Amino acid sequence: MSNRTPLTGCLPGFGRLRGYPPRYGWLRKVYDALRQDPTALRRPDATVVLGVGKSMVPSMAFWSQAFGLAARNGQDLVPTNRAHWLLDEATGADPYLELDSSLWLLHWWLVSSEPCHVPAWRYLFGYSPFSRSSRAELQGRLAAAADAVGHRTPAASVLASDIACLVSMYAPGNPTAANIEDELSNPFRTLHLLGPEPPADRSHLVALRRMAGRHCHDLSHDGTVDIRAQFLQLRCPSEGRWHASNF
Repeated sequence: MSNRTPLTGCLPGFGRLRGYPPRYGWLRKVYDALRQDPTALRRPDATVVLGVGKSMVPSMAFWSQAFGLAARNGQDLVPTNRAHWLLDEATGADPYLELDSSLWLLHWWLVSSEPCHVPAWRYLFGYSPFSRSSRAELQGRLAAAADAVGHRTPAASVLASDIACLVSMYAPGNPTAANIEDELSNPFRTLHLLGPEPPADRSHLVALRRMAGRHCHDLSHDGTVDIRAQFLQLRCPSEGRWHASNF
């Protein structure tokens, strides 16, 4: 009998993302910086190199590792073969992440990798028994899942912060002029994996769209294409061949 639980294979990594979802351009900036200097993210001028605030640098390092695009080499970070395959300026499959299929592939890498760096993501997209939950309900189930795998139960505030980050990463906001920059800065919202939170809903409903990804729009073509076909085209040779059954 398998002893796997929803968070088996996950690092006890709640709260490590520093509250920031991955912003547009972050993965590319980190890749370029690390190709030049594996110490780039721990240098005193890292904020200048990356063009972000000081509090964002650790988050950028976290997300690059969570997506499998960077790996530790002692204290340094180095780009992985996966990163070169996807982001290389000359030979990369999609260096500027212009295709929806690239974002789907990154999402798949994020939630399926072992070790998984984002247990809340793994649970919601892979194991949540409900399509609609309040944030408080999701927080309780995450705490139980962490306990079941033997992780120290995270503080309620840490779980709440991770859930807020997850929602910010995937759920569309109100389409107002005040929010336009926020919308443009969060590329994974285009996957429509979460529905928008109703503005008057005090329970902060998290609505999972289980049919998302059945079809997506390819920015390089006119029309709709099967996302499974794009996954098969955007497989990384060094990671092995993807099969339709994986999706």
